[in-house]
Amino acid sequence: MLDSFVDDVTALPREYGIKWVPALRNGGAILINTEVLKKKGLAEPISYEDLLKPEYKNLISMPNPKTSGTGYMFLKSLVNKWGEEKAQAYFNKLSHNILQYTSSGSGPVNALVQGEVGIGLGMTAQAVTEINKGAPIKIIFFSEGSPFTLYGSGIVAGREKDPDVQKVFNFVTTTLNKENNELFFPEKVYKDLSFKLKNYPTDIPYADMSKDNWSEKVRLLNDWKN
Repeated sequence: MLDSFVDDVTALPREYGIKWVPALRNGGAILINTEVLKKKGLAEPISYEDLLKPEYKNLISMPNPKTSGTGYMFLKSLVNKWGEEKAQAYFNKLSHNILQYTSSGSGPVNALVQGEVGIGLGMTAQAVTEINKGAPIKIIFFSEGSPFTLYGSGIVAGREKDPDVQKVFNFVTTTLNKENNELFFPEKVYKDLSFKLKNYPTDIPYADMSKDNWSEKVRLLNDWKN
């Protein structure tokens, strides 16, 4: 079954002999409320370094990596790109411009919709949902690429032959996953299937999310000081 999925999904490490089937790719982006920035006379940021500018103080929202997978994927992507020391130092500096570290990945987009901030580090899919409702949100990918998290399904060892478990697993992997991709998360995960969604970015430049595992996550979050 794994042969049906794109290489950068199936090539991710599988620790402890666990086998799983990818379900969707949840990507992240830099999101801006164009009306908030225009009202304050501020230019749109074009790099992570731009986010450190003093004029953006209290105008940025980011999920806390310790409580949000979305926040962690931004941290991990910059660790992979810049190295751990530089990435951790960057987020320490960025904290001076952060109005709020949200407990969940949906927090920054909610703050953008409400006009509480002008910039958010958040989920692309959630931003598109709000854009399609009329929210003045713009999606930007910096040169480091879009960080992403993969979601998947597996069967607990010893239950593989249970017919009821098989029915549920087959429904999830063959029907539910595809419906979810079609309606909310169209980013490429299947080799032979593509999905389109109104206002969803195409040709997304993805960040390097390799070398990610549980022990790595624990270690990086222990060093998170914000």
